[in-house]
Amino acid sequence: MLSTIFSKNRAEENPDDLWGKFVLPLHYKSYNLLTFEKGNRIIGGRGSGKTTYLKYHCYQTQLSHSRQNIRYEDLHKVGIYWRPDNYFTQIINQNYLGEQWKSIFDTYLSLSLLKEFSEFINYFTNSTFPDENTKQKLKTVLLPPDLAELLNYKSDDLTYLKLSSVCHSLLKIKLAAWLNMPYSQPPVILPGKVILEYVIEHLQEQKIFVDSTFHIFIDEFENLRLEQQPVINTWMKHGKAPLLFSVAFKKFSIISDDTIGQEKLQNRDDYRIIDIIEDVYAKEDKSFKVLAAEIIALKLQTYLSLPEKLLDEGMVSSFENIDTRLTPKYQTHILSLVKTIFPSKSYDEIAKDILEDATLHKRLLSNISQALKEKNSSIKADGFVNLSEPSASVTNASLLFRKGTDPDTLLTKFQNTLKGDIDAAYKEQIGNTLVGSILHIYASYSMRICPIYAGFDAFANMARNNLRHFLELCHQSFIELEIEQKNAISKDCLPVVSIDLQAKAAKACSVMELQRISELGEFGQSLQRIAFRLGKIFELKQSVKSQSEPEAIHFSIKKQSIQELGEEIVLLIQQSELWNILLSYDATKNKSINDISTKEWMLTPMLAPYFNISHRKIRKLEFTEDEIRIIFLKNDDEFEAFFKELTRKWIAKTIESSNGQSLFGEEL
Repeated sequence: MLSTIFSKNRAEENPDDLWGKFVLPLHYKSYNLLTFEKGNRIIGGRGSGKTTYLKYHCYQTQLSHSRQNIRYEDLHKVGIYWRPDNYFTQIINQNYLGEQWKSIFDTYLSLSLLKEFSEFINYFTNSTFPDENTKQKLKTVLLPPDLAELLNYKSDDLTYLKLSSVCHSLLKIKLAAWLNMPYSQPPVILPGKVILEYVIEHLQEQKIFVDSTFHIFIDEFENLRLEQQPVINTWMKHGKAPLLFSVAFKKFSIISDDTIGQEKLQNRDDYRIIDIIEDVYAKEDKSFKVLAAEIIALKLQTYLSLPEKLLDEGMVSSFENIDTRLTPKYQTHILSLVKTIFPSKSYDEIAKDILEDATLHKRLLSNISQALKEKNSSIKADGFVNLSEPSASVTNASLLFRKGTDPDTLLTKFQNTLKGDIDAAYKEQIGNTLVGSILHIYASYSMRICPIYAGFDAFANMARNNLRHFLELCHQSFIELEIEQKNAISKDCLPVVSIDLQAKAAKACSVMELQRISELGEFGQSLQRIAFRLGKIFELKQSVKSQSEPEAIHFSIKKQSIQELGEEIVLLIQQSELWNILLSYDATKNKSINDISTKEWMLTPMLAPYFNISHRKIRKLEFTEDEIRIIFLKNDDEFEAFFKELTRKWIAKTIESSNGQSLFGEEL
């Protein structure tokens, strides 16, 4: 089924060998991890693609069994992926093991990484590398006797191929059993980085590895305990060829810069920070969209049976073709292709649909009539509506609810617009208000989903450079298409998902995203409550008929220092950022890390369809410290009281007050 192809949106669900399957980011040339001569810290939010990016640089992909042209030079840089096992990392600590915890942690690291080295040798000897003599010789290379002795291996036939099973047994059986009752001597003690350097030195006696540098990529670094991280930091600080270390972790994680000595790990001197979104996948506005379009085409190609390929796999996975992919001609082509699959409507077209839909048209006229009645105007409501100017017509309903709007003046400007003479200030008001006005009309009918959530561009905007979210929107869209077509989607032509089905899929994803928040880490339920409360506040603001401040989906805090908010709120903000519930933005680059006077937070746009709010970052609300405290910490009764006060403030007066000027700037 087509939807199944898009269901795998986690790196763990895909094979380690990504050759021909990984779409190289457009700015890959500057961020090829195998070219760096020091370690890196790769950061990115949940679902941003960190793991997949790491695995692309590892031997399973670089020496892929599907690759036919493996060269000697490809062995000069060998990437090895490793993710800590939470069972071991959580139980190996000083409180439980006392002073011996570090030697046990070194042993755990040694066994884990020796196992990875063994699996690398095994993988390489079964690769398509053309020198069969070298591969056969490697199969028989024995470990140094002193290393075999350290591993308590009694025979003299321990090859690198056998090493994996030996380490696995020591880890999963002997060390794990000892950790359950650590009162006797540990089954094995190994000296951490030293033993890895010894193994590399021994491997480099083989001609094929003489010039090899081994780069260890440690994923989910944040899952190491804070007292364990300095061990890896020390290895990174003193890393040099032929052994380098890089780590990847969620952005906004609390990470230690300590080493096991007095020194701190220093950015630039010891490592480089690579933001997987801002540096790699979405360095420019269009970069993520092009990448997403290529991923869609590549995945669709595995399902469709078309006479010509949608995309040449070599084009998107080859370093040499990046310059071609950066050309406007190529990008226009690939974006046009996916916009055929996920079509959208302009806001003006959506406004026209409102006028042509009997129910929505009736609601629009009802709103206009109410505003005119409250202003004691005798003008007929249909005078402000005309199919030839749908955007102006829909916006008029909102503008009339503003105290600064004189109905006669607005009508004159609308009539002039119908004649082709649009007033500049009126045009600006339409541009600023239209999306909010559209959302307000659709909010009256809970069974209808606003079409602003449909289309490739809308999906990319809601995903906010998050590949997992984007693929989930595609996956759900194809599920809706399969339901509509009774699982009979043709393989002979491009599938096209209608606007309505896309909007329905976006709403389903939004509901699931809100539900999943409670499962995110230790504070999941608190984060879900915060997201729901913020969403309800933005939804309330969206329901204001005047739409004088439309499309509010982000906020700031009236406070200078984040520490003034108190530890609980600071922690919840950090956790919200960590799990991509809140996306943070800085209005200026030159500021203290604790200064929040210019910082803004946006509720993840994935929740926009659930609350019927905009997915665009347009306007913000400003909360006081007390209001943030209510939203983040207080019980439901206190929040409801606050919400009622906002309702009274924003909704009670239908006609919004003005600042002493008319809508178009004239003195009242």
